Amino acid sequence: MNWETMQIYLGLGDTKMHWVVRVFLVVLSTLIANFIATRILTRIDKQLEKTKTPWDNVLIHAAQKPIGVFIWLAGVTIAAEISGTEIDSKFSSLIHSIREVGVVIILTWFVLRCISESEKTLTNSSKITANVDYTTASAISKLLRASVVITSALVVLQTLGFSISGYWLSAVLVGSR
Repeated sequence: MNWETMQIYLGLGDTKMHWVVRVFLVVLSTLIANFIATRILTRIDKQLEKTKTPWDNVLIHAAQKPIGVFIWLAGVTIAAEISGTEIDSKFSSLIHSIREVGVVIILTWFVLRCISESEKTLTNSSKITANVDYTTASAISKLLRASVVITSALVVLQTLGFSISGYWLSAVLVGSR
């Protein structure tokens, strides 16, 4: 490989950086961002173990995996958009829909993890003086999880272009009987 070819790929001089190099840099940046976020959240979690309140730990435990997946979703979809504009221009709208649905799924996953961590904390945490009955906490968390999943499914359908206004109306009418 000669210097002129390297200039084209790296975008040196008056040329634009080659799309393969841009995709590589985006994926490398995503890997580094995920590594840094994991380290920071682990360090914060260790510091929060020393506090008296358990609720900060609930949020950090619930957020650790979804944040990593969110970083990868963002990085991969940006890399796919870069390569998609070079390969097929219609590919960009598909990537946009995948990103939107992915964000909804990741937020749902985070909320479900918050509910599960809260249930564990309420039923058997040494930091809470009056623990809640396991059956009550389990029933409430199952109801919350079901409502979050149903709402998320409706949001995903709306994001994909389906009209869900009829579903909302029928749910309200059936629920009011």
